[in-house]
Amino acid sequence: MRVDSYTEVHRYDGAVLDRGKRDQLVPCAVRARDVSIVRDVWRYKFLTSSQLLELWWPGRPPQAGSRRLLKLHRAGYLDRFRPISRHGSYAWTYQLGAEGHRLLQRAGTIAPGARFARREIYDYGHVLHDLQLNAWVIAYRRTLGRALLAWEGETDIHPPAHARRDQLRLDDDWSAEGLAHRDPRPLRPDAMLDIARGDSEQGSRLFLIEHDRTRRIDKNYDKLRR
Repeated sequence: MRVDSYTEVHRYDGAVLDRGKRDQLVPCAVRARDVSIVRDVWRYKFLTSSQLLELWWPGRPPQAGSRRLLKLHRAGYLDRFRPISRHGSYAWTYQLGAEGHRLLQRAGTIAPGARFARREIYDYGHVLHDLQLNAWVIAYRRTLGRALLAWEGETDIHPPAHARRDQLRLDDDWSAEGLAHRDPRPLRPDAMLDIARGDSEQGSRLFLIEHDRTRRIDKNYDKLRR
């Protein structure tokens, strides 16, 4: 039975790594789905094999998807690693490889002049924030179904130029008052979800997601309650 892609990423804190090795690149024919898979790994930073199987091979036996991910790894499109275990084995975690960077440049997803910078990971705890964030989004995706219109990874949002010159006016002529820092600053949410409104409403709502593993939010909330 496949391990649930949400619970599996909450078991590894502090684990050291086994890196997937390849003696040489083994080219493979690239399909449209392969480009989309590599793009997902790039924009969400890290995805486990279980998460990728759920996203791209839902409801199917895992063997076919696992074989395809192995081919993409051997071809250099994806790099992979996993926690070391004395008993059994854990799911592989995938990140963008050098050939995947070049593939996305040819596809127009990454700018032609952008250089590839591999994220060097030495402790599995350093990727848990991204994996647990992605696990939460994927679990929420199961509940939302078609109502989830789009999912973007970490994104820089810069305030419009006019907001830096004048008092920012919001919908219905509202404005923000009493802020500690009046000047607008860039935002960098961990993820952005575009979710359709209810059946009786048109359009969608954009949610900015911040995943905090430090429990600082809980502590601040407890202080406010007191």
